[in-house]
Amino acid sequence: MRSLTSYGLPSLLLGSAAWCALYLARVHYCGHFTYGFLVWNLFLAWVPWALALAVEQAVRRDWKALALPLMLGWVLFLPNAPYVLTDFVHLRLRSPVPLWFDVLMLGTAALTGLLAGAFSLRRIEDSFRGKINPWLLRAGLWSTIVAAGFGIYLGRFERLNSWDLFVEPSEVLRSLSHLLQPRALVVTLACAGLLGITYVGIADRSTPR
Repeated sequence: MRSLTSYGLPSLLLGSAAWCALYLARVHYCGHFTYGFLVWNLFLAWVPWALALAVEQAVRRDWKALALPLMLGWVLFLPNAPYVLTDFVHLRLRSPVPLWFDVLMLGTAALTGLLAGAFSLRRIEDSFRGKINPWLLRAGLWSTIVAAGFGIYLGRFERLNSWDLFVEPSEVLRSLSHLLQPRALVVTLACAGLLGITYVGIADRSTPR
């Protein structure tokens, strides 16, 4: 079995460190804290990865009463990881910083968030492998990926957060009616597709030996 802190931890640490270096270099160069919101967004991107680790431990110790709320938390916060992809909407030429530098910085953040979500999916899969029907497990994971895509739409265009399910449930329910709208469908499928492709792509590297 892999160690408790594996499943992409080196990649996520390297990606986060690279983004921090780029951001600090940008601040030093222009003296402005533009894109500072990415600090919070990257922190939130780590949350589902940490929750997946907690779920793994709860399942391994057969703490069923703890595993269920942790799984719910993981499902709710999973969209926050690939959500960083949508921060490209803030990209524009901001003199004196060249556009290519901001593309590199935003791309580093987006890739880190995407990997955080994919590795958390892989950890959840491995935690339940052999404990439930494999077809049911796959169906649950892919349904979660699609739900995460819709969660990204809710966050970017409806300006809802994961915790709004509890503090603003009426707003969440109202937004569910938008699922069949063209923009919601395109964003949901595109983001779910990217997360799914990344999840499949890391399979060989993250499966326990």
